Amino acid sequence: MTGGQFREVLERIRWSQALIAAELGEDPARIRRMVAGRLPIPEKLAKWSRALADDLEAARLRNPPPALPSASVERRNQTALSEAA
Repeated sequence: MTGGQFREVLERIRWSQALIAAELGEDPARIRRMVAGRLPIPEKLAKWSRALADDLEAARLRNPPPALPSASVERRNQTALSEAA
């Protein structure tokens, strides 16, 4: 896995370099060097991060996030509740 590929995986799982460093108990500078291509990405980390991204994408497809009402609908509902009270 190249540094660019690792960066893409982090984007897929929506994690920052700081967050993955904390998750791994790793020095953030080491993660930055991996992403920059100055250090190799260990094979275990490459496999784990790809699997995590694949699993997360599959979960999003099975269970997409709910559509939230717009702010104007929320305000109308709040107004209606206030007037009813």
